[in-house]
Amino acid sequence: MKPSSETDSLGDVAAGSRAVLEASSQGERIAGVLPLSALDERLAIVGTSGSGKTYAAKGLVERLICQGARVCVVDPLGVWWGLRVGADGGASPLPCPVVVFGGLHADVALDQGMGAALGQLIGTHQIACVVDVSALGSSAARRAFMTAFVEALYEANTEPLHLVLDEAPTCGRRSGPSPAARRCCGGSRRSCAAGASGASCPG
Repeated sequence: MKPSSETDSLGDVAAGSRAVLEASSQGERIAGVLPLSALDERLAIVGTSGSGKTYAAKGLVERLICQGARVCVVDPLGVWWGLRVGADGGASPLPCPVVVFGGLHADVALDQGMGAALGQLIGTHQIACVVDVSALGSSAARRAFMTAFVEALYEANTEPLHLVLDEAPTCGRRSGPSPAARRCCGGSRRSCAAGASGASCPG
């Protein structure tokens, strides 16, 4: 999908009141235009593996950070730390620092027991951050961390917060969700509904 004549060029759109999304489909690049006001709503970015969901979400997150928004990205893959660096590998062009909690590129290391404290911290501070859970070990450890994190975030957060859940986990499994998984998913939904001004779930 290319911008229509009403939206002028991609460069003009990017500088104005709309954001440009790019993705790929069967090897072709696709561009779309999204009104910036949509970033204050709940969004889901869906597509097949390798279609550009995370790439599109990163572009939206960069736009939010440039606007001074509070942003928290939950990263199960260890790829969002790149928000801290520019395209050339140098300093990030973003106007404020992005703090990375956890993962191989952490500013602050995480362990399974830190979920509640981190949720409280993020819920009460003006911050742009990545919560990288890729190095927490087992699925059970990640679920325990996320359950405590989203419940504390829900309780602590009173101001607009853009919560981005990359590879958003599904609650249902063939055997049914565990109690911890149900609590984690319920907390995520409550956080998005009550405390966040926008939530984006690529995956």
